Amino acid sequence: MKASEIVKELILVLLILIVAGESFAQSGWVRLNMPLKNYIHVTFLNPNTGFIVTQDNIIYKTSNSGSTWSVFLSNPGLTLPSKRADILNEQNILLMGGSMYFTTDGGANWISSYIPTGCSGSGFTILQCIDIVSPSTAFVGGTDVCVNESVDGIVYKTTNAGLNWFQSFRGDFEHYDLKAKDSLNIAKSSGAFMRSSDGGVSWNYVSNMHAFGGIMSDPFRDTIMVSDTRGLVIRSTNRGNEFIELQTGNTKPLRNLFFIDRKRGHFIGDSGVILFTSNAGETFSVQQSNTMQKLNSVYFINKDTGFAVGDSGVVLRTYTGGILTGVESNNAVTNPTEFALLQNFPNPFNPTTAIRFDVSISGNVSLKVYDVLGREVAVLANEYLRAGSYERVFESSDLSSGVYFYTLRADEFEKTLRMVVVR
Repeated sequence: MKASEIVKELILVLLILIVAGESFAQSGWVRLNMPLKNYIHVTFLNPNTGFIVTQDNIIYKTSNSGSTWSVFLSNPGLTLPSKRADILNEQNILLMGGSMYFTTDGGANWISSYIPTGCSGSGFTILQCIDIVSPSTAFVGGTDVCVNESVDGIVYKTTNAGLNWFQSFRGDFEHYDLKAKDSLNIAKSSGAFMRSSDGGVSWNYVSNMHAFGGIMSDPFRDTIMVSDTRGLVIRSTNRGNEFIELQTGNTKPLRNLFFIDRKRGHFIGDSGVILFTSNAGETFSVQQSNTMQKLNSVYFINKDTGFAVGDSGVVLRTYTGGILTGVESNNAVTNPTEFALLQNFPNPFNPTTAIRFDVSISGNVSLKVYDVLGREVAVLANEYLRAGSYERVFESSDLSSGVYFYTLRADEFEKTLRMVVVR
């Protein structure tokens, strides 16, 4: 190797070490190396034991707080893809798609059941929420769509592990979520917030809840938070007697949430959005997910250690509550007062990294990537953008290892930062 080539290699290694030192000090959310599946559900039975469920009914398990994952159930023989899942323990699991699949022996045997439409004519049922209460008792909820008749919210209950289901409630509109405190106390969200104290025999209207696709935090606490597919958050501070809408600064649909206590919680959704509040929704901060895929489920073991899963193989983990350590953060979500280009994360990276930037004045914005010779290798943005904060994901599979530069141009602002691709 020539002396000039050796010098170049040493410079590259030095740059990688420098940038790596800067990056490893920041933590935030890190993507795990998992199979390319659509992940729909993540939950933990205790701080050590957790499960991740895929749309094609494969279940992964960890016994070491998520450090490693292995297949717990593979190809259980179920014919329909799942869109919801609930796991009571390692023996009792409920998967829901077009049908329900219930196992009470860890997947050795499955009870398959289907809830028919209650329409007098043609129609179909859309199930959207489930909750297992005990090894034999579970609830499912959703919508019964009757052609040329009506659209009704429905709740069904089983007391024999899914062998039979009977109607617990019919009325209102779509039911997005239901959660049971025990076998008697259940709450559900739709156009209204309702509770049952007799195991679903009767339901009591509590208040209006104009949430769309809303997933609830614990509905039996004073403070109840609800995600919303309009990008909003719905909140009650009086046990559901009144709900108000909170602006988050986000317009992407929010699909799920998890609160570790009354004040601290995370909301996840489309385009990799992760929002965090430390004060029960008074303010929200945006956390870097480093993905543009839809996120479907989130769970925290404690205030620092959490997981989020989504489409196209996305499984994220954080040891810092999603916060980038060593990076100044501002909880209030407001329009930027000046243009800014932030350091990509992670850096060095392989194969993807996220680049965040702020636009203070609506107008034409370009974000481009160049190699060390100044040749354009990617265009991440070249469009009219409104004032706000943005994130673009850069995918480097076709590039060789080395140093690259990305430049943001908007109005009279121009800034360039460097990043390192490693193979």
